Amino acid sequence: MKRKDCENAGCMSAPPGGTGSVRRLLRREGVLTTVCGLVFLCALSADARGQSVRLWPSAVVVGDSVQMEDVCELRDLDPETERRLAPLVVGEAPAAGGSRYIHLELIRSVLAANGANLARMTLGGATSCAVSRPSRPAQSPTPATIRAAASSPGGSRLEGGDQATSNAPQDTDSKTLRQAVSEHFKTELARYGGTAEIVFDRTSEQVLDLSEPEFEFKVRRRGSSLLGLCPLEIEVMSQGRLVQTVPLVAQVTLTRRVVVARHTINQGAAIAAADVELTTLSFTRVDELGLDDPAQAIGQRARRVIVAGMPVEGDMLESVPLVLRGQLVTLTSLAGAVRVVTTAKAAEDGRRGEVIKVRSVDDRKVEFDAIVVGPGEVQLGDREAARGEPRLASGGHP
Repeated sequence: MKRKDCENAGCMSAPPGGTGSVRRLLRREGVLTTVCGLVFLCALSADARGQSVRLWPSAVVVGDSVQMEDVCELRDLDPETERRLAPLVVGEAPAAGGSRYIHLELIRSVLAANGANLARMTLGGATSCAVSRPSRPAQSPTPATIRAAASSPGGSRLEGGDQATSNAPQDTDSKTLRQAVSEHFKTELARYGGTAEIVFDRTSEQVLDLSEPEFEFKVRRRGSSLLGLCPLEIEVMSQGRLVQTVPLVAQVTLTRRVVVARHTINQGAAIAAADVELTTLSFTRVDELGLDDPAQAIGQRARRVIVAGMPVEGDMLESVPLVLRGQLVTLTSLAGAVRVVTTAKAAEDGRRGEVIKVRSVDDRKVEFDAIVVGPGEVQLGDREAARGEPRLASGGHP
């Protein structure tokens, strides 16, 4: 085809540099396109990491349906999206006293069906959530029915239908059910220090304002958990008799100052004062509280890598050996008023108070049991000190 025909057909003419220039031009444009694509994907990925929906391993509901906010933590969503997604129903609640599972795939389906942009959202947490529902009386308690039961001479059984609310004056300084539950948790969490925050389920609001002296309350937890979602049973008493047993659910959070790593601490590293600091954090699990005094960590050794900003827990640490295997140590032997100090070689690592084997520097077959008493210092064990002589590795005497 002639050049004129090519121009008429809309063909791209070669630049002055020839076909080599075309290749370089295309290669440069391809590189720019790839770079722009990577920048876009990185920005999209960073945005996606910021928004997440995490499924809890367990949850407690008291209503007839399970909502998204009952079983999931909605993290870093914009307020409008969170308001729209939080009340979504993800399934029916189990029968009173029963349980059921909500799976992560169901959460994904509900989010997709309600217009959530899953490309910009991370789904994580547990693969399934065990949802339980506390046992409750056939009639949901309300302040009116509880007061009616309290005034009824027939005992604590509630009859159908709401009764008139008592017009007796209320003491504004008396303790409410809300305050009684809050004091219960604050008392039990006092040994951990910090500040406890208690948030109640929406369906519990109707009974939380019952107050003394008209009623008395006995708070009992259903389960062993002190933090996180805590199901409760409240015995409401009036004039010494049981009026009603009320199921409640509370979300309990403890905020306190804990020891965290200032920077990443490698496994096996001895922890110095510059490696840790106190930071205020909030917790929903007791086993994650960690240490609250830097002195508990300083001088210890990391059993595993501790990432910067991570709370330091007791099981992450181990004592640093004061004596190392093969180290020459000072051996002290006490026999009555006689104190003999000599040098021996440690046959194993030892921490303060541990009994280890040490050997004579002149004859490695001569072996002692000794107690680690300080850095590079051991003391002859009671049995050997009483006999005034070491024992041989073969069981004999020197």
